[in-house]
Amino acid sequence: MSDLQGIARSKVEAELNSRLLALPAEVQALQRQLSAKGQLMSGNMLRGVLRLGQESLQAQGNAITTHYAWAVREALTASQSWVQALAAEGADSLAPLVTKASDLVKDACQLAKQPALSARLLADLDSTHLRVRESIITSMDAEFAVKRRGLLRWLGSLFGRLLRLGATGP
Repeated sequence: MSDLQGIARSKVEAELNSRLLALPAEVQALQRQLSAKGQLMSGNMLRGVLRLGQESLQAQGNAITTHYAWAVREALTASQSWVQALAAEGADSLAPLVTKASDLVKDACQLAKQPALSARLLADLDSTHLRVRESIITSMDAEFAVKRRGLLRWLGSLFGRLLRLGATGP
């Protein structure tokens, strides 16, 4: 199981590193676009930076769910504690992206000379972060439930075949 977890972790880390590089570039592109329109210091810029951070968190959450769910599906056996550990590891791996997005929101508020809005925007970002964490945990719980049901069905089918063979003889 740990080899599957390691593979999933590597994929998640690669996507995280890509997002950590892409997010500041996306914010700069947005700011250049709005600057050309004379809207660099506007609420549109602040909402745009927040939106980019939120979208990045949601995309990373989807990647985490995809890769760790794959590990659960591919494992020959999976315990609930292992799946919970995967979910916690995945949810915790969002931290660097949350920090980067928060810093970009704070910087945008300073640029727009609206530092008072920083707290509200950061609360919105934190709300997204909590929803993404919960989604990861819930998805992993669901993946475990599906795997457990599949195993029980397989065992039931095997037991039924064995009973039929015993009743009819070889």
